[in-house]
Amino acid sequence: GVADEIKGRLEELRAHLGEEIEDSAFEELQQQNRDLARVLAELEEKREQLEELNRQLGESNRELNEANAKLRELAELREEFLALTTHDLRSPLTVISGVISFFTSGRLGELSPEQKNMVSMMERNTQNLIELVNDLLDASKLESGAIRLDVSSLDVRRVLDELRESIDPLAKEKGIELVETVPADLPAVEADRAKLRRILLNLLSNALKFTQKG
Repeated sequence: GVADEIKGRLEELRAHLGEEIEDSAFEELQQQNRDLARVLAELEEKREQLEELNRQLGESNRELNEANAKLRELAELREEFLALTTHDLRSPLTVISGVISFFTSGRLGELSPEQKNMVSMMERNTQNLIELVNDLLDASKLESGAIRLDVSSLDVRRVLDELRESIDPLAKEKGIELVETVPADLPAVEADRAKLRRILLNLLSNALKFTQKG
C-alpha cells in the first residue's frame, strides 16, 4: 500500500540523486583535466620562452667574446704602433739634438745673438718633442703595467732649479715672471726623479701655454 509506494518513491529519489552525483563528479573531473591541460600548455610556453632566452644569451655571450677579442687585438696593435712610432721619432730627434749641441759647443765659432736665439729656440722645441715622445711611451707602459719607477730621496728645490733653465726662456718670450715660493724646510720626497721632473715640466709648460702674455 502506502508504505510500498513511499519506499518506491524513495528508491527512485535515491537513484536520481546518485545519477546527479555521478554526473557532477564527472564534470568536475573534466574541469580538472581542462585546467591541467591549460597549465601544461602554459608550462610548455614558458619552456619555449626560456629556451629562446638561453639562445639569445648564448648569442650575446658569443658577440661579447668576439668584441673582447677585437679589443685585445686593437690594444696590441696600438701598443705596437706606439712602440714603433716612439722609436722612429726618437732616432731623428736624438740626431737633431746632437747637431744643436754641436752648434752651442762653440766649435763652429762664436754665434751672433740672433743665431744664439734661433739655436736656443730649436733646442727648446727639440727637447719638448723628446719629452712628448717619452710621455707617449710612458703612457703605453702605464696602461700595460710595464712601467717601472726608480725611487730615491729627492730635493724638490733642486729639481725646480733645473727646470727653471728650460722654463725661463719660454716665460720671457711671453713676458711672464716666474715666482718660486718653496718653503726652506721642505723635506725630501721619495720619487722617481725623471718622472717627477717630467710631471713638473708638463705643469709649468701648460701654465705658460694657457697664461696670457704679460
